[in-house]
Amino acid sequence: MGAAFYRGAEACILVFDITSQESFDNLNSWKTNFLEKCMPRDPQNFPFFVFGNKKDLEADRQVSSNQVREWCRQQRGIPFQETSAIDCECIENAFDGITQTLLNKTIEQKTQI
Repeated sequence: MGAAFYRGAEACILVFDITSQESFDNLNSWKTNFLEKCMPRDPQNFPFFVFGNKKDLEADRQVSSNQVREWCRQQRGIPFQETSAIDCECIENAFDGITQTLLNKTIEQKTQI
């Protein structure tokens, strides 16, 4: 996608498939690609979120929760949530967390003015 698609983004959700190691391995390149195209003012503090999708296919899991949490920790503490688009498990909680994070960021920015 072109840079215009990313312009003005307030956050980025990186979604990978817990049943695909290759999908998880792409998180670094997806994050880098987003930052290159979005060009946020403060890339070090830009809000990212990671969703590990297909939680409903636990028996086929290739990526452990610990592996993802470690990657998120190394990326300055990106929040992580496992979800299932099929049965909507944890989707609402994940988006509630994003909303709360962005509201807190907005409040923080306004108090700094």
